[in-house]
Amino acid sequence: MTDSDDNAADEADFTETNLDPYLKRRHKLKFSQRPWCAYFFYFGPSKDGKRRFERYFYPSLHGPIKRKHLRDLITQLALNARLPYAKQNPQPFDSDAKNVWTRKSYMIALVDDPTFKFDDKAIKIGESGGGKPNHTFFDAKNFDDIRLPDPDRPNRYQYVHAVCVVNHMKKASEEDIPDGEEENFMFSFHPDPAGRGAMETDDGGKNLGPPAPPPA
Repeated sequence: MTDSDDNAADEADFTETNLDPYLKRRHKLKFSQRPWCAYFFYFGPSKDGKRRFERYFYPSLHGPIKRKHLRDLITQLALNARLPYAKQNPQPFDSDAKNVWTRKSYMIALVDDPTFKFDDKAIKIGESGGGKPNHTFFDAKNFDDIRLPDPDRPNRYQYVHAVCVVNHMKKASEEDIPDGEEENFMFSFHPDPAGRGAMETDDGGKNLGPPAPPPA
């Protein structure tokens, strides 16, 4: 099984006003700060045409999260989301809460269903709903090999899909978003795990500056 980390898009294929989130920017000096936290969006198995949807926030207390550790982190967050609510750590956000992002972070979505497959370009960030064109979400990566226990077959495993993108918390000028400034964005996943046409039932999310520092 493979991932798409080495299949980054050619920058020439996209306009400077709405750049592809699969572009690699992490090697540029202004985009080189590695996130120390992750937002995790969990889509459960389909039941009667609907999926359970939960949002989680995971902060690392041991330094920045390395990309080589993302697969293990995604696996652990998915296993946590499968636990009974009282045993989950971290626990999910309030389902009615708005997405306000204040940290440079990995943003991860996983669909806990081996029959679901994300497209090669699964993440799109557009201007619909008043959202900004993309200039801050980059270094996206697809995973088709997240290994989880099969809930219906003891001692067997299944592989599910996940996608990840880095929120660099940047303005179009490539500088960090300043104090008190905000920018709205609209996400969509392809195909859409929830059948709603977007990640959220609201207008996506908001970057609110300045980026919060890592924990001491």
